[in-house]
Amino acid sequence: DWGDNLVSSGAEIVGTFDLSPYPVNGAIAIAPEGAAVVNSFITSAADDNDGDGMADYLELLINEIVFLTGGVNIPWLSEHPVAGMIPPGRCNLISVDFNSDGYDIGTSLDGFVVVHTNDPAHPTFHIRCHMNVVEPEHHTVEMSFPEETNASPGDTIVVPISITNVSGLGINYLSFGISSNPDIAEPIACEIVPDGPFAGFIQDLVWDDGHMDITLSSDRLVADGEGEMLYVTYVIPSTALIGDHTPLHISDDVAYESVIEIDEFTTTDGILTVIGGEVSWRLRLLFYIENVKVDEVAIGTDPDATVMFDEGLDEDDEFIPGAFNAFSDISGFDEEHPTLGIDMRSSLDQSAEWYVITAPEGGVVRWVFEEIASPDLIGSLFLNGTIDMKLVNSYHFLDNDTLVISYDRTGLVPFEIAFIPGWNMFSLPVELPGWTFSELFPDVVDVYWYDPVECTYVRETTPEPGKGYLGLWLDEVSYTLWGSPVRTVDVELHSGWNLIGSVYNNDDFTTPDVVPEDALYDGILYNYAEGTYYPSRTVEPGKGYFLASRSDALLTLGNHPIAKSRPFEEIPSLSDISVNFGEFSLNLMLTESAEPLLMPPVPPAVPEAYLTDGEGRYIAVPSGYDCELVLTDRAVVSAAGNLAVSLEKDGEIISLDGGVLVPAGSYKLLAGGLPNRFALDNAYPNPFNLATAIRFELPEESKLTLEVYNILGEHIRTLAKDKYPAGVHSVIWDGKDDSGVPVSSGVYLYRMQAGSFSAVKKMLLVK
Repeated sequence: DWGDNLVSSGAEIVGTFDLSPYPVNGAIAIAPEGAAVVNSFITSAADDNDGDGMADYLELLINEIVFLTGGVNIPWLSEHPVAGMIPPGRCNLISVDFNSDGYDIGTSLDGFVVVHTNDPAHPTFHIRCHMNVVEPEHHTVEMSFPEETNASPGDTIVVPISITNVSGLGINYLSFGISSNPDIAEPIACEIVPDGPFAGFIQDLVWDDGHMDITLSSDRLVADGEGEMLYVTYVIPSTALIGDHTPLHISDDVAYESVIEIDEFTTTDGILTVIGGEVSWRLRLLFYIENVKVDEVAIGTDPDATVMFDEGLDEDDEFIPGAFNAFSDISGFDEEHPTLGIDMRSSLDQSAEWYVITAPEGGVVRWVFEEIASPDLIGSLFLNGTIDMKLVNSYHFLDNDTLVISYDRTGLVPFEIAFIPGWNMFSLPVELPGWTFSELFPDVVDVYWYDPVECTYVRETTPEPGKGYLGLWLDEVSYTLWGSPVRTVDVELHSGWNLIGSVYNNDDFTTPDVVPEDALYDGILYNYAEGTYYPSRTVEPGKGYFLASRSDALLTLGNHPIAKSRPFEEIPSLSDISVNFGEFSLNLMLTESAEPLLMPPVPPAVPEAYLTDGEGRYIAVPSGYDCELVLTDRAVVSAAGNLAVSLEKDGEIISLDGGVLVPAGSYKLLAGGLPNRFALDNAYPNPFNLATAIRFELPEESKLTLEVYNILGEHIRTLAKDKYPAGVHSVIWDGKDDSGVPVSSGVYLYRMQAGSFSAVKKMLLVK
């Protein structure tokens, strides 16, 4: 009645269902060809014959014959080792590999690994294997620094590196690099976080000049799968400036070894910002009227101070009726002590603001720092949003004036930027992470950046340091923005026109820092405002500039700070051509220059006007240059200067005297005529090193004398003394006297005398 009475004649008996011994009582047999047979049986009692505490019929559930195929050489199973020797009393591990390649998601497979032994009691045994084919898991591991870290000059700090999603991956080797600006933060040590995700040791550690290479080794990298893995120690130099910041960078090329394949290993940088220390400082504000000190107010920070009145730190203001009075107004915080003569705030807070009231007269306030070695150790301090109180020490205030003093421990600085109706070319020399243009400038219509690769404008939503932008405003507006100052920035240039930005201070562009050195076309910056382009040799904060490059290059801004913008060395113009499209106008020029100047791209959706020789587009060309004027829309074109300018099309001459409406098209440019006045023009170049050209204009034939004098009035050189015909002429001075001896650097005068006309101008020789 048990029914499990298979007798083998070549098939392998796998097992039985009761206590009767093999081979008489076989229940499952596997034939040589790989087929398996399960014998049928019927349960007839609820006895517990095998003594396992469970009724037999509950264990015997199979009651029909099942024919199973494919029990040998299953393609999705493999084992290792395939053979071996096991000593008595020992065990051996068998590794079984499952391979789902070629099977559809949702497939379910069963099989056996058969083990043959030379043990008569156990000649074979079987390991049942089951595989469900499911969607593959995607393993992404990330290492990261904290998003923001603050430190003060002279600090030694510890910054963690965290790792995520490593549980079960079996990472046992990890190698990567970290870097930072050593002038702001220098890595000097590294240690594994106790009880962190990495249970191993530092195999190798090398660091130098802001860079550290880290190699970790371990038997496992598990724990809870994420958390702080390493502590990196940084030293902040005492010379670091408040507001400076550096990326804490983790290299992208992470090397690792793991048991489970990792699909993606990402790294995320952090930012370390230098802030003012938790120090006490005091600023004495001394008020003067007609050079007589009339009152004094003190402000500052202290770890124990609050915005309220603090006994022992603050002092109430002593009001004297009828006299000048200045005080810090804290009535919004403390009604019992609304006016203070000394007002200290917490040095632990990121920012503070004082409202100092003055009455009734205006005068001068001077200030001096106390209780601190240097103002450089504190954050930014600005008066009325524009005056850096760490750089200047006095201010003229008005009658009944309120002085607003803003302190920011992180070194944020204000930047004021103004826009006029129409297109404005601008940049942001302060970093404003997380802000969009629409949030910064609610009145802006649109903002574009010029893509130098595609040679087209693209809309932009967020500002980036080093980039210049074109923005459209309908009204005149101004904004004050607080951010971290951009003191230097690297700008990637591409061949052609590039729209670049600015840094927080004026930057001299006379000798730009660019690699390769000969990359720039002419080194002239072009800013757009009020419908036309203006050339410049200074990068001014808040402005954007077009710059032409011959090749891909790297430009560094901020290495040549100057107190104020240098005036552009004007290119002598023989005639100015004005093209007015209505809302947009542009000035073109005929000059004495030997080379034409390239025309920057015009703003989006604006008609174009340019001079061309068939190869390039120019904003200025030498007089007599064979070129055409191209208009993409009709415009009023006029010319003014020493040369008469006209246009020719299909044999028709169009005079530009007084301005004329010209349809869109290409027109041959004609220039000629005599000057209508005597004139002595500016030397070019000026200042100069080897030689400079001096141009003069004669409306009629004249006897002319042109001489050079030093600043003492002593005669140096006669450049011209002869009759000249009417026209425009130019002579060269090579920096030598009448004897041919080179003169020294300095200011020189050049004087022209022609009939009753006389003129004197200056030039600077620099060696």
